[in-house]
Amino acid sequence: MRDNRDDLLYTSSHGFKKGGIKILYLSLLLLFLVIFVSPAWGEDDVDLVCQKGVSGFRGATFPRGDILLKEGDTLEVYCRLDMAKAKPYNASFIQFRFTKTNISEGLMKTTVINETTALLRVERMNVSSPHLSCEIVPPGSRRIQVCQNEIDVGYPPLPVENFSCIAQDWRSLNCTWKKPYNPIPTSYSLQILQKGKSFNSIVSCPNATATPTSCVWGPRTEPFYRQNQNPLHFRINGTNVLNPKGSTWNFSIEHWSIVVPEAPSDLKIVHSLPDVATVWWAFKSFKDFVPGLVHQVTVCIQNASVACNVTKLNSYKGSGHLEHNISLDYAYVNYTIEIKMRSQRARDEASFWSKPGMIVVASSAKSPTAPPKVDVGSYESVPMNDKKRDILVYWEDVDPLFRNGPGFHYIHSVQEDEEKKEDIQPKETNRSYAKFSGLWLNKSYRFQIVSANDEGNSSASSVVFVPRIPKAPKSPTAVSQLDFNNGSFIISWNPVNPVAVPIVSYTVFRCISTKPRPQQCQGLMKWDVVSADKQSKFYNNLPHNNMIYQFAVAANAENMSSGMAWASCTLIHGRVPDKLKKVEKILEAEKEIHIKWSLDCSYKPGVIEGYKISYCRVEDERNKTGRCIDNEKQEAVAGSEITTYHLKKLYPCATYMISVSIISANGESQKSEPIYATTKPSAPSYPPIVSEVTVTNTSATISIKPQFPLNGIIKEYRVKYKSLETGEATEKFYPVAHPSRSSGSSENSVRTDSCFDDGAVMKLTEVEVKNLLSNSNYSFTVAACTSKCSEDSTLAHFKTDVGYTDMTTFPDMHIDGDDIAVVWSVPSNIRGPITKFEILLKQNGKDDDIVSVPYDGNANASTYYHKMKFSCETSTNLTAQVRAVTVLESRGETLYGRWSSAGNFNCGGGASWIVWVGVVIGVIVLIGLIGITSTKLHQKFKYMKEGVDVTLPPGMAVQSLNGFSHNLPKRRRDSGGDTHSFGKENLNYQLQMTTTHHSDDPKDFTSLNESCLQQEKTGARSGDHGGGKMSFDNKVYSEEMEVHHKPEKSNGISSSDVGLLLHNDTTFDSAHQIASSSQPQHVENEHLLTEKRLSECPTNPLLDDSLTTDDTEEDAFPIPISYSNLPAQDLFDDPGFGGSTSDNGSPVPFSNSPYPTTVSIGGGSSPSPPPPSRILNMGPNPNDRAPPSSNNNGSLSLPTNPVNSPYVKWTQVMPDQFMNGDGSISGGDHTHKAPYCQVGILLDSN
Repeated sequence: MRDNRDDLLYTSSHGFKKGGIKILYLSLLLLFLVIFVSPAWGEDDVDLVCQKGVSGFRGATFPRGDILLKEGDTLEVYCRLDMAKAKPYNASFIQFRFTKTNISEGLMKTTVINETTALLRVERMNVSSPHLSCEIVPPGSRRIQVCQNEIDVGYPPLPVENFSCIAQDWRSLNCTWKKPYNPIPTSYSLQILQKGKSFNSIVSCPNATATPTSCVWGPRTEPFYRQNQNPLHFRINGTNVLNPKGSTWNFSIEHWSIVVPEAPSDLKIVHSLPDVATVWWAFKSFKDFVPGLVHQVTVCIQNASVACNVTKLNSYKGSGHLEHNISLDYAYVNYTIEIKMRSQRARDEASFWSKPGMIVVASSAKSPTAPPKVDVGSYESVPMNDKKRDILVYWEDVDPLFRNGPGFHYIHSVQEDEEKKEDIQPKETNRSYAKFSGLWLNKSYRFQIVSANDEGNSSASSVVFVPRIPKAPKSPTAVSQLDFNNGSFIISWNPVNPVAVPIVSYTVFRCISTKPRPQQCQGLMKWDVVSADKQSKFYNNLPHNNMIYQFAVAANAENMSSGMAWASCTLIHGRVPDKLKKVEKILEAEKEIHIKWSLDCSYKPGVIEGYKISYCRVEDERNKTGRCIDNEKQEAVAGSEITTYHLKKLYPCATYMISVSIISANGESQKSEPIYATTKPSAPSYPPIVSEVTVTNTSATISIKPQFPLNGIIKEYRVKYKSLETGEATEKFYPVAHPSRSSGSSENSVRTDSCFDDGAVMKLTEVEVKNLLSNSNYSFTVAACTSKCSEDSTLAHFKTDVGYTDMTTFPDMHIDGDDIAVVWSVPSNIRGPITKFEILLKQNGKDDDIVSVPYDGNANASTYYHKMKFSCETSTNLTAQVRAVTVLESRGETLYGRWSSAGNFNCGGGASWIVWVGVVIGVIVLIGLIGITSTKLHQKFKYMKEGVDVTLPPGMAVQSLNGFSHNLPKRRRDSGGDTHSFGKENLNYQLQMTTTHHSDDPKDFTSLNESCLQQEKTGARSGDHGGGKMSFDNKVYSEEMEVHHKPEKSNGISSSDVGLLLHNDTTFDSAHQIASSSQPQHVENEHLLTEKRLSECPTNPLLDDSLTTDDTEEDAFPIPISYSNLPAQDLFDDPGFGGSTSDNGSPVPFSNSPYPTTVSIGGGSSPSPPPPSRILNMGPNPNDRAPPSSNNNGSLSLPTNPVNSPYVKWTQVMPDQFMNGDGSISGGDHTHKAPYCQVGILLDSN
């Protein structure tokens, strides 16, 4: 509130024109200056309170309170300090400051009057409402408030704005106005001139309805509203402090022009026919209205796009009602009739019209007037296969205004080759088309469509003729639409060659749809026909707000059409192409994602310049929010022909949101809809952190925390630890339990290829390393593993807690005088501080006593000695066991080591334990000697029993062995006179290579007989135990050799002098073909191939050492031999199969073999040697060859030409080192799989 107006009267002196008043005010001003400028100012009778009731101020300003000024006046304000409150400051520290309105400091002038008072003077104040503060401003300190004032600078009363009046319903008069801007508060009052019979009077606005900006006169106000007075005269008076008497303004208004009638009453339909209705309404209160009324009748059809029909009628004084005929042009629709009124003198503006009266009338239903519109080409033929097709028939949907009744629909009938077909019905229908499926390509169809409703059918029908395909014109090609983005389109197409069928016109169809092609259009269909010489159609200003247009073109002949060909894509004029719709991922690797895309339509060369791939990481593929968690990256691809791209250097196990945009000559298209792809897991980027190690005496618990990024779900942790005492290193894996796994799940971790853990949060993980040595130092590293393991963590150490110590030796006992002395070795690895030893004595197996022996901890003492008083009686067997004891007083524990083995002492009178051990060893040796002698006698007896072999004429000593012919070699008797058995025993000889000679010429190899002669001459035996050497040049391969045949390093092994392996059911011709050439070859001297080669993989008695000759040649004798068939079964199919090696390195036969275990030789039987790992069928038919297997290293080369290459020895088991990494052996130009089988030895004649 603004107070103390009397103090401000001096500011209004410039507004008065009378001289006497000026003199009075000047006198008062002079007195004011004398008082305040006088040196005597400061007496106690001066009031220095800024605002009553408000503390905290340091003085006062004069004039006090609010200050009101006229525009252009000078502002003067004194600020005086209350020195009792302002000390130690004086008037020199006073500053004035304006807020709310900026006033230039150049216009402000401050003068220090005396020690307590300062004067502010501002000339020519502008219209404003600033806030003034007087403040003490000490240097470097905050401002101190002295006092403050509100100042308003404004005008004397100004004229009001927008004065107007409305006579609502001709019952009241409401006048309003708007106050002009003026910082000086101004009041306005309204008066009206009322004419009387004898005099006129000016009356004020009724107090009950008066407001600062309006006034209302009504029938019950004082004074009241006079309806028939015209015109109306008004006076407005404005006053404020700058003009207390005020200013006045006059207004005149034509009364009849501001009257607003009430709404028409009693609206009703008084007469109705099928096509005409009469509406009636009343306006009784305006029957005596002098100028009369204007009535506006508006007739609209509900839910229709037809424009409303507006009619205006006049009524005059004395008329209280009207009626009007409404034409009902459309059947089965609702007409809305709206009537409103205004004075004939009023302007045709909304504010002068009455509220409308409204009534609805419904027209009667009837059958449809017309069928839907069609065109000769309003169909689409879609081939299903080479015989049938789908046909879509289109029409322009009948406007709802012409459907004429309820239940509107379409009725279709079909003629096939002019024959009516009742069974052909549409599979899909819509307001604009019907789809017929499974119609013939080579037949014509005529579709008839009529409109129907509940009242009946249309009298006429529409017909669409679809010719058989061979006779139909060709469809237009390359149909495209160019969108100008303002409702204008250009539809273009390639013309149809008119040679076969002359083209007379083209029809351009447009359909309003919710989505572009290939979405089937279901909206309103319209079309236009253009001449045959046109190749485009321009549409201008089609309705386009929130509308999508699909366009199609049909080529029309004289009485048929090609049908519709839809535009496959839309080009925006001057803009980039539509966004890509087909983007997909084709590969997800650890750090790469491969994507591809395709365009929806063909573009002219030069339009597409390239593509831009935008991608970023997102939180989770399962929650596709589209929010990036890092900055989006973009990569550009130049060239329109590029449709694939590889995103590289990505984070493993991360989900990426990817989109592709088109770069064209006009700019970049919108991004395609994003796709989401997740890279494969990889090893964590950093090793885990070991936060803590907790130890016991036999275990260590390691607390592990992974470091991000994990690059996958941590499946397990790998711990490598090493004992620093023993040097033993161990590697173990510890699975990670994931919270998302239910307790009943058999799995303890997620899939290794998963990047999501169903909400699991990786926390600190503990792994327990068990079975450690007590009181022992260990080093260890940890790695986190997803699908791969991270690098190892920094090498760390821990020491296990102390534990018990076990004795490693048994004690020694002897007599020392009258005492029994027990001597034992102090354990070398003490697992805890030994406090004492305990000795357990037993006499004849019974506990006697436990003796404690303190341990002095002497590290240099390797043995400990303790004597005990004991009477060693005859026949007493005394035993002693020792254990170490660790007492941990701090933990209150005592740890006992295990008892040592018992030391034994016999007091005499009976056999000692050493004697008994000697007896047992002697018995074992005797049994062994008996066994050896029996074996020798058995062999000698067998040799004598067999007698002398019968020698047949040359060429007749040939036996058949499973399709092979073999000349039996001579037997050999060893130097001891013993003859080896005929293959009944497995041969486990270890063979070694003696010398190496490279030979690629088959003639360098001798025949079998020549080899035997050479062997006889040299006295060497290839099968001697102990690794006997052959003195002639040869190569022998055993499992002790590592053979790696590589081009750059062959280990001295030639591809022409390595044994050829033949397998089950193998003919030698096919073996030779595979080893030497990819094509079958004719081999001369076929008997050499069959005579000089190995037979099947089971033990071959023909090449057994037992069938070769010794130093004294003996004629070979024939022995009947028969083999069981071997099934083509993979050895590794049964985990029980497998070769092994004995302690001395010799091969050991396979066990648990499903193959036949006997080979019949001369009526006897022998155990089967190890089976092949896979029977490799190398028969004449290549399709019969079984697939190979592999799991070993190395290689074995086959001779490129194995003809005339005899074997003199083969081993029991083919060693692993003969295999390549893929399990193959190589020879010549071919590679074959190497099974476990017997190996031959090639002899070099040189």
